[in-house]
Amino acid sequence: MKLTITAALALLTALAALVVAAPASATTTQVSGTQTLVDPVAGTYLMAGDLVGDWYTDSLELHFVPGGVGIAWPVTGTEHFIGCLDTSGDGTCAQEELGRLDFEFTFTASASGNGRCQHQIVPGPDLSATDPFAAATGVLTFKDRPTTAGVETTYEGHIKL
Repeated sequence: MKLTITAALALLTALAALVVAAPASATTTQVSGTQTLVDPVAGTYLMAGDLVGDWYTDSLELHFVPGGVGIAWPVTGTEHFIGCLDTSGDGTCAQEELGRLDFEFTFTASASGNGRCQHQIVPGPDLSATDPFAAATGVLTFKDRPTTAGVETTYEGHIKL
């Protein structure tokens, strides 16, 4: 019986240590919206919807796929976003904190011009602990569709804060 009580106490102590050491509950937020090209040479965009702010292409690499069918030059690279998660729904960052998200992406397009891009949130430069995105993780998926007015880009995904 003494062994069982000792084991139970050890288990309770271990569980208490885990609870004390556990970070505050992370919240996963589903996001969606649109991205609008501002400057194709600079690789800058405006984000609207759940993410409001500026999107920047930092690096990209074009990959040739010999014999690839339906894929036009896959592209990989890095990007970052500076703005906010628009929790107030007012289309601005007036009531939210500004932060930075960094991404690695892979883009592919079809011969018809439709494109798909997956953006994995990655650790960025040393962010201040007060940055609302400092510990963020998640994935965003972008879809490009040609229209008569140009390319329409939408995004959706999740961000865990």
